[in-house]
Amino acid sequence: MYSKCGRMGDACVVLDEITERDVVCWTEVIIGYVHNGESEKGLECLCEMHRIGGDGVRPNFRTLEVGFQACVDMEAIGEGRCLHGFVVKSGIGCS
Repeated sequence: MYSKCGRMGDACVVLDEITERDVVCWTEVIIGYVHNGESEKGLECLCEMHRIGGDGVRPNFRTLEVGFQACVDMEAIGEGRCLHGFVVKSGIGCS
């Protein structure tokens, strides 16, 4: 709710307070950043999610979709290639 209202500081506080974060929580915060014009912070959040993914939290199709949107918004070709490499290696989206 906070991210949809553009209140990303509050959204991050809520995310930090959640002890068992799942892909939905992470993705909503990432979407909030990207949709509120803060694509760089959205990508940083995606990287943090991936970094602490040892908890079994892995990006899903929607998470990656918004990650690619952030790359497009920022014209970040290198980050987009890196994200694409992750998708290929992980097999996400393959039937």
